Amino acid sequence: MKRVRFAVAIATALLPLLLGGCALIPPIAIGRDALGFTERTLTVPLNRTTEATVEAPSQAFADIKRPSFPIAPRSFRSVQGFRNGVWVDAPLTPLPDTIALSGTLGFTVSDRSGAPEPVSATVDFGPLELKRSTDCGEGCNYVFSDPEAAARALTFTVAGEEFRRMLRTITEGEENMVDVTLSVRTDFAALAITLTVEVIENYIDF
Repeated sequence: MKRVRFAVAIATALLPLLLGGCALIPPIAIGRDALGFTERTLTVPLNRTTEATVEAPSQAFADIKRPSFPIAPRSFRSVQGFRNGVWVDAPLTPLPDTIALSGTLGFTVSDRSGAPEPVSATVDFGPLELKRSTDCGEGCNYVFSDPEAAARALTFTVAGEEFRRMLRTITEGEENMVDVTLSVRTDFAALAITLTVEVIENYIDF
């Protein structure tokens, strides 16, 4: 009986370590271009409104080599955001000192074979403040008041069954496709706004 109680005590003591083991495994970086791009420049045609959406052309990319995992991973995480430089096109219109920017960035990743099913993810951002950085003519360069926040404003995570499908898509099958949609809302009705989405790194988390 003492031996049974001792075994139970040891198992009870080790259980938190076993359950927390995943936290001891650092994320595995799988490359900035794991989704087929390291940056995308998108021009959103506001056309004198304060809200608009643009769909970027589909972009093809090859599979990456599947990493060797010590245990089953839990999720895919893409750390990305806006480059600190935004062009606002507003000819013949006085441009303000600051512009508030918010919106949604959406991704769809698919395999040309059609299997597995495409994986989609969206991330909301903002409000982010843009401040005018130069004298303006027909347009103006703006920078983010908080460039570090802007640089990570588009980070998203895919977990569960969608993560498993994404991992299969980017490591198996045929050539892949990524589609990007950007919706923006501003407090200034410009003609267009051009932003660059930049990837810091993509990770597999445990």
